[in-house]
Amino acid sequence: MKYLMVDLHQRFLGSITQEPPLAVGDTFATPNRSYTVVGIQLAREPDVRSVTVIAANGRARAAKQS
Repeated sequence: MKYLMVDLHQRFLGSITQEPPLAVGDTFATPNRSYTVVGIQLAREPDVRSVTVIAANGRARAAKQS
């Protein structure tokens, strides 16, 4: 599943591909930072979601950036 990442102010942070799909409360890591999912919304494409994230501390599963 492809996700468009935005922060709490709806600023675009990047996009990731994640399997298995993300759920609210999940954490994941990009090469630069770890994030916690606080919201997921449908995007215009059927296989794309918009995910609202906040910066997290601690261990997280790695996501594939695209």
